[in-house]
Amino acid sequence: MALIETIKNTVRNVAAVGALATAREALAQTERQIVDLEAKREQKLTEADGDYLSAVAAIDQQIVNLRAKSVVHRDRIAAMDIRRANQEHAQRQQERAAFIGELKKTFPKRQAAAARLDAALKEIPEAFRDLEAADKAIFVNWPELLPPADRYVYLRAMRIEPFSSTRKHRGLMAGFVRELVNRGPYDFAAEIEKRGRELIQELEGISVPENENAA
Repeated sequence: MALIETIKNTVRNVAAVGALATAREALAQTERQIVDLEAKREQKLTEADGDYLSAVAAIDQQIVNLRAKSVVHRDRIAAMDIRRANQEHAQRQQERAAFIGELKKTFPKRQAAAARLDAALKEIPEAFRDLEAADKAIFVNWPELLPPADRYVYLRAMRIEPFSSTRKHRGLMAGFVRELVNRGPYDFAAEIEKRGRELIQELEGISVPENENAA
């Protein structure tokens, strides 16, 4: 439907431009005729003899008629300019509405991806807590016949840098997985949906400008 409307608008615009060009050429031709008649009138006024009165009167009548035509041509051009500007404004409004409509169609895919991300992030804290508990359990009830458990602390899962409560070479910043857990819970889907609504509201609130350059 959008393509059909675009084609129709294009055809209308081409027709309007052609009609406007024809009207302007008619005005230009009329004005040239007026100039020619005024020169002829001047010539008649300076002739030494002949019936210049009737000749000049006839020329004057032609000039009056042509000037009346010129007024009509100018009015027609002005009306066509206004009509073309209105049509172009309506077309821009249609184009904006069509764009917004197509834009809305892209939101569900982004929303679904955000929901998947939220779901994945919600699993991380629980999985991390289970891992941390299981890691501690390995070193509980450590038998005396073995070397102290503290000797093997470097082999604990929580010593893996991303899981650690401190980061090597970066001061007291926690590992990125622990930091991810600490910063939750996340609800990116809701925030992204909100931003999508705001984008549409912003676009729909923009006024389509009138065509100020219509000639």
